[in-house]
Amino acid sequence: MRELPAGLLNHRTLRPLRETAARVVFGVLDAFDFVSGRKDPLIPPRRLRRVVGPGDYRRIGDRFLCHLIDPGGLRPSDAVLDLGCGCGRIARPLTAYLESQAGGRYLGMDVHRAGIEWCRNNISRKYPHFQFLHMDIQNGAYNPEGRVQAGAVAFPLRDGSVDFLAAISLFSSMFPLDVPHYIEEMSRVLKPGGRLFLSLFLLDEKSRHALDSGRASVPFATPVAGGLTAFPDRPEAAVACEGAFVLDELKSHRLALEGGIHHGRWRGGPGSSLTHEDVLVAVRLSDRLIQ
Repeated sequence: MRELPAGLLNHRTLRPLRETAARVVFGVLDAFDFVSGRKDPLIPPRRLRRVVGPGDYRRIGDRFLCHLIDPGGLRPSDAVLDLGCGCGRIARPLTAYLESQAGGRYLGMDVHRAGIEWCRNNISRKYPHFQFLHMDIQNGAYNPEGRVQAGAVAFPLRDGSVDFLAAISLFSSMFPLDVPHYIEEMSRVLKPGGRLFLSLFLLDEKSRHALDSGRASVPFATPVAGGLTAFPDRPEAAVACEGAFVLDELKSHRLALEGGIHHGRWRGGPGSSLTHEDVLVAVRLSDRLIQ
């Protein structure tokens, strides 16, 4: 038997094989759900759910709704912008919470076209106050052929038109150098008094100690400008930002941190945590309050 060239079966070679195998397996399971009548019309097929990561899609979405309410401060009457909405994991529980009669409405935006199309066809048709928009932003992990650079994107919303902005794992999937522009756009579209809920990986003294000691659940090790990535060949798949950098950008764009940092479980430390990632809640200050 001929010997394989050294390094042939590395992670780059195996990735297409794993992707093909996953599509086949998920396709079979989705077909079984459909035939058996077990399919929930507000839960996407597995081939799409895998984009938002592992875990129970329904349970994680329900838990995040609780976090958006407390400590996030979400209200049923809020106009919500969900950046990085994926295939609707947060939108699904929000359909039972946001009250259209009271002004509650939702816009989800994401670079993953298939997830947005599924949400339009399955959520928007039943809940017209829920809208979804594909943003063709270049992202090496999720939209490599995107036409718009992240540092040049403009949210298609009026100034001060959003009551509540959720960005769950958004900064975990982009280069830190693009974060300031996104925070600027977040501040622009939020109303004074509007609230921002961020989940992300933050680098600080405690998280760096967790990385150095091997306790961290995500092996951030390769430097990128403004942070670290866990996957050097696909850096935007998991990025950690310098904490001081993010906090300074929030402050400079009139977003006041409320309640400190809710440290995530990824750090491997003791005590209760809201999510796997770190969580920040901030309030948009009125321009009149800025000196």
